[in-house]
Amino acid sequence: LPWPDARWHRLRVFVPRAAPLRVSLLTPQSPVEALLAAARAHATTLRSGYCGLEHLLLAIRDVAVPPELEALRYRAGVRRDQVLAQLAGLQPHGPRPSSVHWSPRLDRLLRPMPPSLIALWTPLLQQCAPLLHELLDLPALPSSPAATFDTVGPAPAQPLGPATTLEVLGGPQDGLILRPTPGDTIGRPSTSAPSPWPLYAAAPLVDPRLSRRHLRWDGPGRLHLHRPGRIGTGPSTVGPVCLAVGEVLHLGGATRLRGGSASA
Repeated sequence: LPWPDARWHRLRVFVPRAAPLRVSLLTPQSPVEALLAAARAHATTLRSGYCGLEHLLLAIRDVAVPPELEALRYRAGVRRDQVLAQLAGLQPHGPRPSSVHWSPRLDRLLRPMPPSLIALWTPLLQQCAPLLHELLDLPALPSSPAATFDTVGPAPAQPLGPATTLEVLGGPQDGLILRPTPGDTIGRPSTSAPSPWPLYAAAPLVDPRLSRRHLRWDGPGRLHLHRPGRIGTGPSTVGPVCLAVGEVLHLGGATRLRGGSASA
């Protein structure tokens, strides 16, 4: 602590160590910054090489949240093992990056920085509803325009026509949009059997159960599975399948592709 010089003609204050004083003068972290810092810490500890939705779910237990997100925070704690199992389904691929990178979805949502935790989680609850429903075992899917965990509504309406795009859900490429053309194959990266749409390309982790040519895109909503996959909670299958906008195709052990629309 600072102490004064007692001599009346030499009034001075001595500070023995300046480092603690500098720390105390730093600007306090905002709730969003605190959550992101905790998420990056989890990503570093787990050696994920990226920071995404899964790490936010682990980190939300480490920070204070507004009442609207308390139920989400509680559920993320109860289902922590499920979130860790999702990450464990991915294995290291190639050299680990020197720093932790955001997933494509978070990279978009963090530009600019959301002003509050509600502003961060509302689009995540809307965009990642199927994945959150699965990981956290939610009773229903978020449907409110201003969705929070406590404003879950009934299951969404019936799928809207055949899918014309595919969106990656979860993992290091969460939020990546694929726009295949008829005849394109989709699978994990490979030099011997290259795919026009290699999933996990340049990513630090890969789904080892994803085939190099797991599926072929035959046109809007029409896919041919060369290896097993399933739509939603349906049975695993191979061969031709139909995918509608909003439906989720499960491939390998930890890969999910949601049908989308080019106009969305």
